[in-house]
Amino acid sequence: MYMRQKPRLRRRAKKCRAVILVGIVLGMSLVGCLFYANQPIHLTQQRLVRLAREQKLLSHAEQYYRVARDQTYSSVVGVDQHRRQVGVIQSGNSKRLIQVNMQEGVSAAQVRQMTLDQYSVKKITSLGLSIDQNVPAWTVTFIDKQHNLNFITYQFKDGRVIQTVQNL
Repeated sequence: MYMRQKPRLRRRAKKCRAVILVGIVLGMSLVGCLFYANQPIHLTQQRLVRLAREQKLLSHAEQYYRVARDQTYSSVVGVDQHRRQVGVIQSGNSKRLIQVNMQEGVSAAQVRQMTLDQYSVKKITSLGLSIDQNVPAWTVTFIDKQHNLNFITYQFKDGRVIQTVQNL
């Protein structure tokens, strides 16, 4: 009886090893795809931080934002050489950077809270610094509880709503 079960046990062990191997290969493929998909964002972030350091606008980066409107805006918030909290905004691939003192305006946390308080937000999909009519602004995109896409732009200085596009 034992002799008949031995080949069956070997076949079962081979199948188990094959399933585990396929699972490992699929898992590694998924991780590789995710890394490859996020690579352009990481490259843009590294370029912006390097450019801001070269222009002596930033010494240490803490937070990176990316917002797509009529143009793509990349921004980074960090500390400058004088230990002040600053934000640096780049429009597209331009080498021209705009620096804002974060103490002179509303923070990302304040903008997030204002959005949550004023609208029925299900999920905030993006939040970032941008330029609207040559003025620094916070741009928020979110899904409301009725599953509609919404787009709000707040002025950086005082948190006033500049533009609202709702129920897309």
